[in-house]
Amino acid sequence: MRAQITTRVNYNLALLLAFLLPIWPRLIPFVVAAQTLNWAISGNIVNLFKTNSSHKYFLLFISLYVLYLVGLLFTENMDSGLQLVTTKLSLLVFPLIYFSSPVFNTDQFKKILKALVFGCLVTAFICVSQSTYNYFSTKYAIAHGSNDWDFGINWFLKDRISIWMHPSYRAMYFLMALMGLNYYQDDFVKSIGWRFFIYFILSFLIVLFGSKAGIISLLLFGLFAGWQLVFKEKKVKQVVIGTAASLLIFFSLYIFAPQFALRINDAWKAVSGNVDVKKSDESTAARMSIWSASKIVIGKNILFGVGTGDVEIALLKEYEKEGMKTAYDEKLNTHNQYLQTTIALGMVGFIILVLSLLAPLVQAIKNRNQLYVFFLLLFIINILVESMLETQAGVIFFAFFNSLIFTQYSKEKI
Repeated sequence: MRAQITTRVNYNLALLLAFLLPIWPRLIPFVVAAQTLNWAISGNIVNLFKTNSSHKYFLLFISLYVLYLVGLLFTENMDSGLQLVTTKLSLLVFPLIYFSSPVFNTDQFKKILKALVFGCLVTAFICVSQSTYNYFSTKYAIAHGSNDWDFGINWFLKDRISIWMHPSYRAMYFLMALMGLNYYQDDFVKSIGWRFFIYFILSFLIVLFGSKAGIISLLLFGLFAGWQLVFKEKKVKQVVIGTAASLLIFFSLYIFAPQFALRINDAWKAVSGNVDVKKSDESTAARMSIWSASKIVIGKNILFGVGTGDVEIALLKEYEKEGMKTAYDEKLNTHNQYLQTTIALGMVGFIILVLSLLAPLVQAIKNRNQLYVFFLLLFIINILVESMLETQAGVIFFAFFNSLIFTQYSKEKI
């Protein structure tokens, strides 16, 4: 009886977590804590000691977290180190839960992904409503003599539309929802019209969030989905309409949304080398400068890194030395998880991080687990430009779906 109850509770909490992830990040730790407590009550931990071919992946999934714990042994800033391992705790918790608990059936797994889709749609409504209110209330205030700053159409871009959460993380969540919708198609939404409407809403919000990694990932997803429609489903008309609509949206934003055009232009200047990246505060240029400084820090601590809690100190010293005022004043991290982990844990940490992503990816490709391949590629791309394992929004998303999807397929494939 206890096993049945805790299994049901685990499923319901997984549904709740998937639904709330894109909406309100402050509630997520409470759901994770409830899942962890339920798992502890279940006694499923004994299942980890049973013979199972997927246990080697369990050890791989938790190895990075274990290495961060080891990194505490030679860190100087213990307070920062303890805070970081607390933030990353989901890297341990979710593998423990999903590798030892009964695997959800296919219908339950679909409903969890569907909960994410609905959560993203609710988020889209909240974000657009908030930006619409800000847009018109500002216009009204200015018309009545207020000195409020009018952002105009820019109220619908970046962090002004992505309330409560950094837009890069929201874009990643929305892309995961798109992947789930594309993978299960009729099982999610029977009506083709409604399905394309949801595709449009989620894709449009990803563009408005303004995440470059998100837009690149969306483009890659669009190319794959288009290939499927043309060569597998013979739906050329839908691809033509979708492509035309996408181009119309992009050029409309470029022409009528100054901030969108500015980001595109500044990113191009930074990539083409037409700007001093050390002095620029544009995001792409700033990242390039930070990456350069990060490589210098890595070179000084190549094997084992500086320790779990000392990354910020090491970076700030290098920023000051290189005259990177913006990066120093704002205490920016590397905006690249590969570099961030390598600074903390050296090449040992880098190898473990890459292995924990590539080993499951190779296995997923081998077994043709399309959804898992997409998920891993999405994360691999996004952590090129964001240190996503340094925040709960990134850690929980990755640890939850990585463990959930892997164990779902491993019961049959691995």
